[in-house]
Amino acid sequence: MVQLKNLSDKELVMAYVSQHSTGAFNILLTRYAEFIKGLIASKVFDTDEQADLFQEISVRLYANLKEKYREEGRFHSWLCCLVSNHLISYFRKKQKEPDMIVANFDWMKVTYVRNGDCLENERVLSVLEDVLGTMGEDMQEAFRMKFYEGLTYRQIAERKNIPLSTLNKRFWRALQYLRKEMQAKGITAASYHY
Repeated sequence: MVQLKNLSDKELVMAYVSQHSTGAFNILLTRYAEFIKGLIASKVFDTDEQADLFQEISVRLYANLKEKYREEGRFHSWLCCLVSNHLISYFRKKQKEPDMIVANFDWMKVTYVRNGDCLENERVLSVLEDVLGTMGEDMQEAFRMKFYEGLTYRQIAERKNIPLSTLNKRFWRALQYLRKEMQAKGITAASYHY
């Protein structure tokens, strides 16, 4: 008996389609996982979003392989089109969400007391304040509106009289800067509790 992992892409597809072999599908997915993740990572920078997209594409591949793949083409090319089309749909959907900011700031939420961790959280807040102090006054104010006043991104944009898209870009750049500077000072996600 020939081992599945020694089969070509075409033979694995045929085994999956004709024999409903999930083993064949799993080998195909494993074989192309890094390729798919690379395509996603080249367009989407948030690691959580990358993981979600990989799962969505895996499910889409599982469903579409039986129905839409045609033998006349190479599997690699077909897969590339499937991933590209999924990414296009993803970005179209995001464009329809005007209040959605690209960056996720949940990593900065810190509570003052949790099981005696008060001192560590205070250190994190102190470093955060120091790093914020190195940013432009405009961004410092926007961060404080978001995290201390709890305003939405739309409210901040209106209060500062700038377009929401401009605020999104500024927050994204500021987030990258904040993470880099805080990591340089020894603050990582494991350093704080929320």
